[in-house]
Amino acid sequence: MSEIRSRYIEMPRPYENGYGAVESELTFRASDRRRAAEHRAAAIELATLYGVEWRTPWRLTPGWTVYREITEGTPAGRPDDRRVIVTAPARALARYLAALPRVLAELEAAATRAARSFGRWRRSLLATLSGALDYEDPNTLRVRAREFRTAVLRQVVGHLRTPPAPASSDPRRPMWEQAAAVAAEVWTDRPVDPWAVTEEEVTAVLASIIRPQ
Repeated sequence: MSEIRSRYIEMPRPYENGYGAVESELTFRASDRRRAAEHRAAAIELATLYGVEWRTPWRLTPGWTVYREITEGTPAGRPDDRRVIVTAPARALARYLAALPRVLAELEAAATRAARSFGRWRRSLLATLSGALDYEDPNTLRVRAREFRTAVLRQVVGHLRTPPAPASSDPRRPMWEQAAAVAAEVWTDRPVDPWAVTEEEVTAVLASIIRPQ
């Protein structure tokens, strides 16, 4: 296994850290910062499930000097919200790294199905007759749709740990008020199994670990 670059995440080869564990630095590649933050939150939730420790690295400020910090208040750096360093014993980390790209892709697919449901509802006769759209214009609806998708993704990430109770949305109510119900619907239709990792995938990650010579 060389470096993994999926649509959502970049994972260099893991390496032994000299303290009996293995590490890898994940970079979340989405061009939109909000989407990258959503993927980062999902990766952290999955790390918790797998018993993998994580921490946020710092991004150094270009051109920083002590003088600039004293005179301008320029900090040396700040937490990098596009990266996460994950640490665990070799096999635990290998299982996590093998699962992560697929889990992120399936969570994104669930959020996309929910967004399409929002679009169908917005164009429906029931949405018009209910009056839910009376005070909405195209700009506010775009914001509603974006926030709805984010809320659904947050819900389905939570379902990795605790699957939802059966629920159904009500087309007579504003869809943006029903993120939890829609998340339950898309999850029930196509649940995401965080543990669906093959031994071949785990072995490939284990074989890629960079070890001291």
